[in-house]
Amino acid sequence: LLGNFLNFNVPILEAFERSMHVQHALWRPGMSLLDVGGALGLQAAYLAAAHGVKATVYEVPFTSDCPNILQSPFRVNFFWGTIPEPSRSHDAVSFMNVLHHAANLTVPLLRQAANIARHFILITEDMDGVTNRNLLHAHDPQGIFRSDPEWKQLFERELPEFALRRSGGVMKRRPCAEGIGARTPRDPADYSTTSPPMVCSAAPPQRFYRFYALERTQSQRSGPPAPSTGNSNPAGTFKAKNAN
Repeated sequence: LLGNFLNFNVPILEAFERSMHVQHALWRPGMSLLDVGGALGLQAAYLAAAHGVKATVYEVPFTSDCPNILQSPFRVNFFWGTIPEPSRSHDAVSFMNVLHHAANLTVPLLRQAANIARHFILITEDMDGVTNRNLLHAHDPQGIFRSDPEWKQLFERELPEFALRRSGGVMKRRPCAEGIGARTPRDPADYSTTSPPMVCSAAPPQRFYRFYALERTQSQRSGPPAPSTGNSNPAGTFKAKNAN
């Protein structure tokens, strides 16, 4: 599970860790991240382990991943409509390739993120384009996919208290699988600990991503953060629970 996750998500995590240029301000012990649409909590758990941040994960309760989320060793909170976190309660709010699934709820989610985040809203998204439109529709027929200019216009219109500090493309690597087609299956008596080779598709990647790092402007930073109400639940601690 972890190997497949890292294989698919390394480019996304690299965007969060390096390309967004928030590492000195955010990725350090004691800072807090709220990851919305975090599925099994693996992304948040990785960032928490790698940088010492306090990570909290929320997901909707009717996702197709729900059975797996309930089996996840990391704590994932379920919500619908309103994220039950206080104003200015987290240093950053992230959406890792999830806002297109939110469709018409994208703007309300961004407004909630603007209320919760003390400093940053961090986003990666699938990009709408002529060459990949059919693929995106197959990925989520009900989703709303936007182009880079459309996302930037939306941020400017809906998040006036935040400024877009950095954006760019994410290099999506070719899909790889462990050992598929690489050799004949192991004999049952083969107890070798050597990992099977990785086999990567020769086809170029067909999904295109961009990242956006939005930072609260200085004029909007006045006032102390709201005290915690106990709703923050660091990833990697408990099983999933409902959040009403």
